[in-house]
Amino acid sequence: MKNPDMYVIFKQNDILLRWAEEISIVYLFHNKKCKILCSYSIMLCYYKRILSLPCLKFIKTLFFSAGRDKKDIGRGNMLNIFICDDETGTCEELREILERYASVNKMRYNIKIFYTGTALLEYLMERGRADILFLDISLPGIDGINVGKLIRDKIGDEQTIIVYISSNKSYALDLFQNRPFDFIIIPIKEEVIYSLMEKIVRFRGKRVVCLEFQNKGRIYQIPYSDILYLQSEKRKIRVVTVKGIKEYYGKLSEVEITLPSDIFLKIHKSYIVNSYFVEEYAYEQITMVDGSVLNVSQTQRPSVRKKILEHERNRKNGC
Repeated sequence: MKNPDMYVIFKQNDILLRWAEEISIVYLFHNKKCKILCSYSIMLCYYKRILSLPCLKFIKTLFFSAGRDKKDIGRGNMLNIFICDDETGTCEELREILERYASVNKMRYNIKIFYTGTALLEYLMERGRADILFLDISLPGIDGINVGKLIRDKIGDEQTIIVYISSNKSYALDLFQNRPFDFIIIPIKEEVIYSLMEKIVRFRGKRVVCLEFQNKGRIYQIPYSDILYLQSEKRKIRVVTVKGIKEYYGKLSEVEITLPSDIFLKIHKSYIVNSYFVEEYAYEQITMVDGSVLNVSQTQRPSVRKKILEHERNRKNGC
């Protein structure tokens, strides 16, 4: 092959690789300076009927996600990690563990430390959000619970991954409304942080994946991290997102098998919800962050309850 770099993209599927070589599609990707140019080249092939639409989608998925494993997730993009704790020792210990993890996994990172919730909020409102926030609950002044509420509700940031820190396990249920990713217990253990970072990296990797569908001749790509829930309504699927609602014709059962099961949860034959946007769980219904109240069908209640208990158990155990 003339361009060895492209083998990284296509080696995941030998059949596609051989097919791509036969029609010389692979050589359209040689200019890595501009992804738009490469994408444009693919689209030209599609409109010239060299590629079918399913093949186009598959190639686009490989091209734009190539190399985004846990070792590359921080190379192209700086991973901004914020630590907010009034205990200097805890901050430094956590910083050292995170630096070791990032070094081993060849991740680019930037760690900032804040000792009060006020200082953190001022920075977030003036300078932008973090990718990961380790947030102590027992902060002086504004405590961690209220800091989390302000981040979610006032600043409107649903993207930052919040990990709460505390020596008290009883806080776990109180934090649920702030939609934390996890809850760790002091004293901090290196193996717990490493395991947590593995989960975060997997989640961040999945968040770049999109739900893709076609409607009225247009192709839509909606990041999983933007989707609150999906609703089946007659022959249509309503995709409710943080930015609005999209609709297209399709079957919810077919969409379900394409979604990551550790993020999305089927609660009814007509509803699939993003578990990270659930504000309140109950046995018979679920309340989403936008205020929507969705019914949990009787057949789904055992599996929904099981997943709820797993989430809560993980938070209480700090793992």
